[in-house]
Amino acid sequence: MHMIAPKPKKVPDLIGLESELLRDALGAAAHDLGGIASALALRVDTLGPASNSEDRRALGAIAEEARTLGRQLRQLRGPRGGDLLAPSRPGTLLTWWPLVERFGRALLGRGLALEATLDDAPISPEQSHALTFAMLALARGLRERELPRPGLVSLTNSRDGNAVVVRMKLTGPAGETIAITATGDPWARYAREAAERGGVDITSEAPEVVFLLRNPDQ
Repeated sequence: MHMIAPKPKKVPDLIGLESELLRDALGAAAHDLGGIASALALRVDTLGPASNSEDRRALGAIAEEARTLGRQLRQLRGPRGGDLLAPSRPGTLLTWWPLVERFGRALLGRGLALEATLDDAPISPEQSHALTFAMLALARGLRERELPRPGLVSLTNSRDGNAVVVRMKLTGPAGETIAITATGDPWARYAREAAERGGVDITSEAPEVVFLLRNPDQ
């Protein structure tokens, strides 16, 4: 008599989740670029042969926004080796925040706002990449949950010796604190994997999620 082997448990496809997350983030970028391109084309069409300085300033602002978005897309790509022409450089939480602000708000969806109170704590290129994808994954997980809205996702940081501590908190419409992660959430699992691959410790101090960046300036 042959025993029937139990079916293996289905394990979430982490690579598939990463690809889906990238598509979402790049979709948000494409949307922004489309808006910028439309605004630029409209302004160019209205320019006459004797354009004034105000028009030039407007075009300059649009061009700068496009350049900023390009830099953020390169940040999403991840760190590059030091032997390449454009190696990644160490940054700070203040230079890192605009990237998460742009894409994090898009991934959270309607009804969930995102804000941060951060300082110029250092962050390495590897930690920046890991922290970005971990937080974007958590944002995507929050979007899929049935949460009371409006809500606010807030980021803060502190120092612990040579380490930097970043906290992620969700506040509901009545001022109540809501857990960032839920049991069985594949996005929370991916966030942990992404953080740990980049040397970032991630822990759940319910209801917050805490990231620990060790020796970020090395």
